[in-house]
Amino acid sequence: MSGKIPRVNPLAARKALLVSASDYNRAALISDVGELSAETQALVDRAKAIGSLTSVAAMLLSGLTKGAAAPSSPKFAWLPNLLKGAELVTNLWLVFRPKQTANHSQEK
Repeated sequence: MSGKIPRVNPLAARKALLVSASDYNRAALISDVGELSAETQALVDRAKAIGSLTSVAAMLLSGLTKGAAAPSSPKFAWLPNLLKGAELVTNLWLVFRPKQTANHSQEK
């Protein structure tokens, strides 16, 4: 060795700092995307549960009012139409709802 202290190249030091910051940001982004994916899946599961409950409630209401006479008061004339619409939406939901795959059922 010649006894000289090696000088640090400022450009090389800046490049090393930028590369390490980029690696850190990439790892943080991957972590954030994983958390977002898990939260999105939880939200989808809740929406499916609420949809199922709504479907059952609409079927119940439509079943209860099928035999009922039309209300005599014009104030509630929209109620039978609303219930018929709920029944239609329920039937459409049961036909077109997304089917749960075996892979999705195993995750729970």
